[in-house]
Amino acid sequence: VESLENEKITARSKGMGGGRVTMTLTYTLKPVEIGTKLTYAMEYEMPGGIIGKTLGKLVGDKHAEKGVEKSVNNLKSILEK
Repeated sequence: VESLENEKITARSKGMGGGRVTMTLTYTLKPVEIGTKLTYAMEYEMPGGIIGKTLGKLVGDKHAEKGVEKSVNNLKSILEK
């Protein structure tokens, strides 16, 4: 979706959860004294009104926790090339 060299990367994934979920991940990079500070934000859209969104938040948060380390390592390997 967006890429600002050495500053920010935003990616969108559609079709998760049987084609109903859209997720947007934004990684922001900031140089600091001992390296780089990485901040990420995740937004996702899920059908089903308030109940679907509440359940999606619970499931999405747990899924995100499991995938954060893998995503960060993938991003690190891309940026170090």
